[in-house]
Formats: sequence, C-alpha cells, structure tokens
Amino acid sequence: MYLRCLLLAFLPLALGASPQEYFGEPSRTSPLAACPPLPPRASPPDSVYDLRVDDIKVIAALGDSITAGLGAKGIVRGDPPSFENTMEDRGVSFSMGGDPAALTLPNLIQHYRRDLVGASTGSHLAEICYGPWCPPFQYRPSDNMNAAQSGAMTSNLEYELTYLITRLRTDQAVDFENDFKLITIFIGNNDACFGCEPFSGHTYLSPELFEMAIRALLEKIRFNVPRAVVNLMMGFNVSQVWDLTHDDPYCSKLRNSGLVFECTCAFLSPILRTLMDTLIQSYNDRLASIMKSYQNRQDPGFAVIVDPLLKNIRIQDWTLEHLSNVDCFHPAVQAHEVLAKGVWYNLFRSSEDKLNVVAPDDELPIWCPTNESRIMMT
Repeated sequence: MYLRCLLLAFLPLALGASPQEYFGEPSRTSPLAACPPLPPRASPPDSVYDLRVDDIKVIAALGDSITAGLGAKGIVRGDPPSFENTMEDRGVSFSMGGDPAALTLPNLIQHYRRDLVGASTGSHLAEICYGPWCPPFQYRPSDNMNAAQSGAMTSNLEYELTYLITRLRTDQAVDFENDFKLITIFIGNNDACFGCEPFSGHTYLSPELFEMAIRALLEKIRFNVPRAVVNLMMGFNVSQVWDLTHDDPYCSKLRNSGLVFECTCAFLSPILRTLMDTLIQSYNDRLASIMKSYQNRQDPGFAVIVDPLLKNIRIQDWTLEHLSNVDCFHPAVQAHEVLAKGVWYNLFRSSEDKLNVVAPDDELPIWCPTNESRIMMT
C-alpha cells in the first residue's frame, strides 16, 4: 500500500532527509525471556533443510509499505498535516524491525542469535517506489537489509533485490557465502489495489504475470544469494479495511480531505472490492503452487516457504487501534506485533499446520523452540 500525504511538496526532503536512527542492545523484556536457552549444536548445519532459528545469521526483506512500517506509530489525531504523516517506522515493522523492545521477528530471532544482522531501525520519511516511478538513491543506512519501498508492486521487486544483494555483499558483518539468510517477501496488495480496473486484472496485473515475476525473482535469489530461505507471505483481502473504517467519522473525514490515498479498488464500490479480493486470492494460489515446485527440488542451499497467516484474516473483527491513524489503512504498531507473533509461530510449523488467520484477541503464546525445532520447509 502507499500513502500520498503532502505529496510532491515533501518529496525533495524525503529523498535527502537524514534518517532518525535508534540503536541498542536486544530488549531485556523479550517475550522469550521465560524460554529455556538452546544448547549449542554439535555441528553446524550443511543444508537449509536443517535450520534451527539460531542458525539464521542474516534477516532481510522485500516488499511494500507494510514491511516499511509506513505510519505504524501514528500521529496525534486532529493535528494538521506534517512530516509525521509521511514517516516509515521501519524499526517496528513486524518482519524487519530492530528497535529495542519492539515485538518483531528480528528481535525474536535475536533472542537466540545475538549477532543477527539485517534488521531496520528507527523512522524516516517515506521512500516511494511505485511501478515505473521509482527514484534512485532513497535507501538510508538504518534500512539495513529491509529493501521494502512504500508503494512497491511486484514489478519493483527486482529493483529492491538489486539493493539487497549489494548490501549483503558489502556488509562486513556478513559472510556472504556461508551465513544462512532468511528473506521475507510480502508483495501483491498494491497490484491488487489496481487489479479491479478494466482489463488490468486479466493483463498486466494478472495472476499469470504475478507468478512469472515471483518465479523469476526467486531464481535470481537462488543464483545470487547463497544459503537463503525465502518466506513468501500470502496477501489478505484489503477490502476489509473498508468494512472496519467506513463508518468512523475520523477516517471518513481523513479520506474526504484528499490528503491520503491508499487503494483505488478498496473504496469505490462493493463490486470493485470483490474483484480486488478475488485477484488477491488468485495471487495466493499462485504462491502455493510456487512453493510446491521448490519443495520438489530439495536444494540444500535454497528453499521457499509460504506463510498463509493473512490469507483468511478478518480485519473487520479488529479494532481501529490496530490501524494507523495517519491514514486509517496501514497497520499500527499493535497490528505489527500480532503479525510478528504469527509469523514466528508459523516458521516452526509444516504447511498443513501453519495458521492461516490471526486476530488480536487470539491467545497465541510465544513459541519456545527446542533443540529439535527446525524451520519447516515443507
């Protein structure tokens, strides 16, 4: 998803502004604090199909504004538009955030692997890469291995991967050839947000082209990034954001102001929302097919898994506090925390046992891995 708030006036500053960086030790209040430590392995693994969580040395991600944490920390309701409306809070992103005390996947992994490399930190103005409009030189040092760009579509993933490979090769803390890497990819919602337009969902945004683009990307990762596990996140029915927010006076006023613009198909008509959701689920079916083809290869240096956590999510059953009050659209910190717990849980489950829906009131305990626990590739 993407956000247009004070759009072109702030773009030059967005490209050149200094990032706010927050570095620190791993959180002392980790939800894994009560879990027993993992004993050292007798010998290191020689295959991605035998990975404990503490074997992961590098965490990385490709994706859009959700992975970039756009608007996650929100603003004070009623404040006039400002730079705060265009902030990416990457340090709290569910899949890549590394801010101290943030409940995120990297911080959960870091509980077992203190020298984990790659998490993004802090907040800064949005980096926008939207289809053919993708300005260069946007990445900040605090992005680290979080290559996600707000507004990104599937067609932008190769651009993101080029940045990521460069970072992996040049980071002195990374043994490029030997370190095991976990790369989360969450993409497709922006594609679907325009897939309801006439013919687009059957042509340049079709499930067929989506699958071709993802397969080409995965092959580029396989040939250029040694010892990588790719976790493909399934998309969710974005129309449910409308169901949750359309009766809220604050959200309605915000949208009517013209200061935010999130998803064309989600807010125009019920018919278009249905078309968009159908396209998203078609993308999800393609991801499942992709995973099966890679499972048949059993490549010791590369694996693809699919996380269905969001496939059947019911956003309309959540609360407005789980959506950013910047735009009543993107996940707030509370939602990122729920997603982090779900992704962590699913890493240790087979495809048949992974959660395919999650809600804020689910009493999902933080999973404590054991010596026998492995990241499941099948």
